[in-house]
Amino acid sequence: MPPTRKVHHLHVDLVRSIHMIVEGFLAAFQVVSQEFWKTMQTTERRKQRRLPLRWPVRLSGGRIGTVEAWTKNLSASSFYCVVDSPLAPGEKIDCGITVPGRGQGDPTTIGSIKCQAEVIRVDALGVGEGFGIAIRIIDFSFSLK
Repeated sequence: MPPTRKVHHLHVDLVRSIHMIVEGFLAAFQVVSQEFWKTMQTTERRKQRRLPLRWPVRLSGGRIGTVEAWTKNLSASSFYCVVDSPLAPGEKIDCGITVPGRGQGDPTTIGSIKCQAEVIRVDALGVGEGFGIAIRIIDFSFSLK
């Protein structure tokens, strides 16, 4: 085979190889993209409205002992708070939520909510920022102060 024909043949093989690699990459990217978009939620999954309430909460359980925190938001069946150490999803805990007085800075409390709950999700918030904990309320009682 003459040298020009050999170079042309190598060039054609190289172009075919690159084409196959690009086709494979695009096919894989399309599958990954489709899977990625399937995981994205475009609608609200919550069944109940949350209120952005910052109320004191005490969490207690066998593994964690007792931990003081503040709620970030609260609904009729769950709340979200931030703690220093992570809890495990599925972990059952007892909670005491203090219902504060009328306004910010009011030191009085109206009452407290005692509940049995389950950790639903744990979010690592960043270095030194703690862990966000989504908690589902299983059962509760309310007492006036």
